[in-house]
Amino acid sequence: MSGIFGLLSLFTSHPINFVQWVYYTLNCFILFVTTWCYISVRKLASQSLASNNSSAFLNQESNLTLLGVIALFVVVYILDFFTGNLFMIYLTNLWFEEEYSSTKNTSTSTTTVKSSKDVSKYLAKRVSETLSLQSASETYEVVVSLFTVILTEIVRIYFVNYSEDEGDSGRSFNVANTSNAREKADIIDRYADKINLDQFSTHRITRDKALRATVDQVLDPRTLRFLSKIFKNGTITKINGCVSTGKEANIYYAENEETSKEFAVKIYKTSILVFKDRTRYVVGEHRFGERQSKNPRQMVKNWAEKEFRNLKRLYSQPLINSPKPIELRENILVMEYLTKGKGEPSPKLRDHSFSDMNEIVHYYHEMLVLMRIMFQRCRLVHADLSEYNTIVHDSKLFVFDVSQSVEPDHPMAMDFLRMDIKNVNDFFNRIKKINVYAERDIFKFVITPDEILLKGMSTWVKTEEPTKEILTEFLSTMNLKTSDDDEFNDEVFRSLHLVSSLHNIDERDFNKFTNGDIDTLVDLVGSVKVEDETEDKSNTDDDSSDEEDEDGEDDEEDDDEIEALDASSRLKKFENKDDKKLRKQQAKEEAREKRKNKMKKHVKKKLVKKGKK
Repeated sequence: MSGIFGLLSLFTSHPINFVQWVYYTLNCFILFVTTWCYISVRKLASQSLASNNSSAFLNQESNLTLLGVIALFVVVYILDFFTGNLFMIYLTNLWFEEEYSSTKNTSTSTTTVKSSKDVSKYLAKRVSETLSLQSASETYEVVVSLFTVILTEIVRIYFVNYSEDEGDSGRSFNVANTSNAREKADIIDRYADKINLDQFSTHRITRDKALRATVDQVLDPRTLRFLSKIFKNGTITKINGCVSTGKEANIYYAENEETSKEFAVKIYKTSILVFKDRTRYVVGEHRFGERQSKNPRQMVKNWAEKEFRNLKRLYSQPLINSPKPIELRENILVMEYLTKGKGEPSPKLRDHSFSDMNEIVHYYHEMLVLMRIMFQRCRLVHADLSEYNTIVHDSKLFVFDVSQSVEPDHPMAMDFLRMDIKNVNDFFNRIKKINVYAERDIFKFVITPDEILLKGMSTWVKTEEPTKEILTEFLSTMNLKTSDDDEFNDEVFRSLHLVSSLHNIDERDFNKFTNGDIDTLVDLVGSVKVEDETEDKSNTDDDSSDEEDEDGEDDEEDDDEIEALDASSRLKKFENKDDKKLRKQQAKEEAREKRKNKMKKHVKKKLVKKGKK
């Protein structure tokens, strides 16, 4: 409306008075206020659309702000309406009064002027006054119009830039408020085939490979976080390079500079697993059987906890030397570091320099005693005992790496024990070249209770636990392997099926076991065929001609002969070949004499038929 009155003032030669200046100023103020209200309402509305929940939006604190802005906008609009109408009425009356007065003055002056010269002077004066007033009015109107236009453009540019900085919500609101609905539909139809929404259709987790980057096959970001916690609690203050690597973990040398203590930090592999066949060590273990998991991190966590508990069990036994377990954090195990000083680790049994043969025998006996104490006192079978998992520290034998150790009631505990015995004997016999005990005797030495094993020893008191010296003294009374037959017996012993539970015994053997007629280490095993087939074939060639015509008649006799041979062979399993051959020949002669006095099968059938008639 102010622009309309400005144009009227420009073309009607009316000057801009004070009231019109006030009205123009009021219009500028109204322009600012209405523009601010418009921007605020649009901002709050875009936030409402972005939230996609009108009920939640109404409950926000911005509800009061929105109502206040709308109220201010209504007040300004009403003010603008009334001021515009009042100004229009006032300015119209003002202009009509000026026209009336100017017309009246013109008629009066015309009547007073009489000469032509006076008329020309009057017209010239009137024209000059009119032109001066018109030029003044035009100048003021142009200045005000330019000022209003420039100010309006500045306000518009400022608020447009402000609205563009509102972000995606503001832009989405602008697109949603496109004036032309048909244009929006055309845009959607034009670009619909180029919009790909597959990545939003399913739940997808995108992670960078850097999050799983592994150093030394064990140090991934997750492991480093757990390692930092060990630093924070003050257990260690410095960690150095890798001391040893294995199939399941790496061992690092660490120290506490404040207390000058040294530690071995064992970090298990989680991302890069080499040792995956751990099922046979866990299945049947009542301590960890219920926590089996296919997740490698959870599996390694249980594995580390298993070694930590086994180490604590060994360390609590005074007769066994083992590193002291310090702390366990997920897949990180901190234990005592066995060192010769200045960070140099103590040698493993394989790398130890033996002074003489007596020292070799001493450590051999100590290994066997160690297996027995672990089995009897700690209720553990190492399952991986060898020269690589024992350390010679301060002239004592320390055992470690007990993550795979199982309890004696494990289904494969006896098999693991036989494997440990074989590993120990192989090292001291083949590498150190000393005579060793038979594996069967060592097995009995480990599993036999104290009351039975040390029954005849005068140096042992039943009320006390046997010491290492007593057990070593008992070992000195055992016989060493001296012949090839002993080696053959060891091979047979390794192939036997050892029964560790009564559930694995047949009903026939169980009855013998209850009567006390069975030796669990001899009779509760599968039969082993060691006889020579060529000898059996040569022995049976002599009788083949006599039995060709009686094959159908002598089935029962052959069954009796086989049963007799099996019964005798089970009782004489480890006899010499000559004695075995002679015994079989005698059994065949006895069976042949028995068949001479036995009724033939066809004769027996005839008699049976006659009896039925």
